Amino acid sequence: IMAATYPPPPDLYALYADPDPQIQDGSQSKEIILPPEPPPVIEGEYMMFGQVHTTETSLPPLPPTTPHTYDDKTPGANLKTELKKLNGQLLVQFIDMLHE
Repeated sequence: IMAATYPPPPDLYALYADPDPQIQDGSQSKEIILPPEPPPVIEGEYMMFGQVHTTETSLPPLPPTTPHTYDDKTPGANLKTELKKLNGQLLVQFIDMLHE
């Protein structure tokens, strides 16, 4: 028994193919059928799989923290230790995000 791995494409796939090369030469005058227009963009709320979704994206508010800046002009500042501290803070915040 021979069976195809995937079903054949729908008949509309031919609309998205390159036009016939003979038409480009001008040897045949054949009407070119354009593919259908894409559906309109959904704005606002919509229902999918029984749940209401929205197209509006917003970032969650950041927790109140004081920004940590590095100033290399301060006496005794060591870039290596500052980067290690920042890396540690980043890892702690990442692990906190995973636990939420």
